[in-house]
Amino acid sequence: MNKLLMLAVCASLIHTEYVPPEKPSLVEYKTLQNTYTTEELDLIYRVVETETYTADVGSKSHVASVVFNMLNDPEQKFGKSVKSVIKARGRFAYGRKRISPSTKEAVHKAFLKNTAPDCYAFHSGRRTSSFAGYEYSFTDKVGHHFYED
Repeated sequence: MNKLLMLAVCASLIHTEYVPPEKPSLVEYKTLQNTYTTEELDLIYRVVETETYTADVGSKSHVASVVFNMLNDPEQKFGKSVKSVIKARGRFAYGRKRISPSTKEAVHKAFLKNTAPDCYAFHSGRRTSSFAGYEYSFTDKVGHHFYED
């Protein structure tokens, strides 16, 4: 092999352009705090606290799941904002302002893993086979009856 050609091949192997490694992309996790404003989150907590203040965390998370189901409805048939979904006439009670730690825990639990998928309605009266156009699904420990689409 020609010495000049061999030198050119060696030089090309030695002189390569530096390419910095790609930075790993940061994964942004969906949390309550980066999904809802403080005001919206407070309203969600108030609904769950008011509707279930004496209930266990599991029962509270079922009610929170219904709220999230309505908020996440792709057709937005329950409203387009947290305020419009929650404050629709006759839909939820939300008068309690002192929020218990178990309510916050239940809301976080429901946000991370929906405990009442496809349920859009609940009530604590006498159980019926349907309610508000939805079919009966289950009853929680405190007597809330849940209905699904």
